[in-house]
Amino acid sequence: MNDKFKVIVVGCGNWGLNHIKFLKKMNCLHGVADLDEKLSQKISNIYKCNSFSLKEVFLKKRSDALFICSSAASHFSLLKKAMPIYKNIFCEKPVTLNLKHFKEIIKLKNKYKNRFAVGHLLHYHPAIPLIEGIIKKKRLGKIVSIYCVRKSFGKFRKEEDIIQSLIPHDLSIIFRFFKKKIVKIGSHASSVLNKNIFDTANCFLEFLDKSFAYINVSWFSPKKKRIIQIDTNKAIITFDDTLELQKKVHIQYIRKINKNNFFIFQKKKNFYIPIKIKTPALSIEILEVINYFKGKIKKIFNNLEESEKIIDTISKLRKTL
Repeated sequence: MNDKFKVIVVGCGNWGLNHIKFLKKMNCLHGVADLDEKLSQKISNIYKCNSFSLKEVFLKKRSDALFICSSAASHFSLLKKAMPIYKNIFCEKPVTLNLKHFKEIIKLKNKYKNRFAVGHLLHYHPAIPLIEGIIKKKRLGKIVSIYCVRKSFGKFRKEEDIIQSLIPHDLSIIFRFFKKKIVKIGSHASSVLNKNIFDTANCFLEFLDKSFAYINVSWFSPKKKRIIQIDTNKAIITFDDTLELQKKVHIQYIRKINKNNFFIFQKKKNFYIPIKIKTPALSIEILEVINYFKGKIKKIFNNLEESEKIIDTISKLRKTL
């Protein structure tokens, strides 16, 4: 990676620190900034880079790109300061917590002609293009439904609910496979620990071609689950991100045995598809984002247009509660 391309990371929390580590390995880390200036100074000492105050970051351009990895609630105010100054901006999801603020960001992007990337990390997990490639070869038939499960215990939020925080991951993949218009939408959510913040939710989407998507998310589960199940008229494809690399993607063929649409599994067509790429998804994402900022790539999956569709859908889901 060319060390002349310089990145400042705003937000030195857990996820920001992951970006900092990979950017350092790529020789792109120019500096860090955080509301807690003692923390940013500590991180800068560890990773041998500059430590900036937020005021310094937004006073003038100090790098080729800005990575905003702070809390979701802070994104809107930081982006409004950043977009007139920095041409290249990466922002972790969700870009904003509501559609009104997001539309303001769109206006700023159009005004200042920013290159903008959003942290929809699942696009860069090697399992997703692997599954997509198999489906495109039409060996597994037509996709009829996608079922997503994302559960763990915590981390509990105070500013964003679970629909805003976790469901963007799954929507990014659902929209990658389903291109038709949404015709029906619904959700149910509950607050177990925080009275006004949903920590468990079930959501449903129906598309124009009669395909469906179901999403089940929770911060109140004793066991971690990360599953995307893709159902076709010939097979069930399961991506379980909690399993070892060679068992993350599983295919089970099905067949109809009578006129009453009774299906069974085909025992001889039940196998795992090994993932050969061992590079972490975040490393792949950051590399592609930087190449996009450099002009080497014209378009990326995790663009602002995709994020607009996701935030619009989240807004509609929350209105059904």
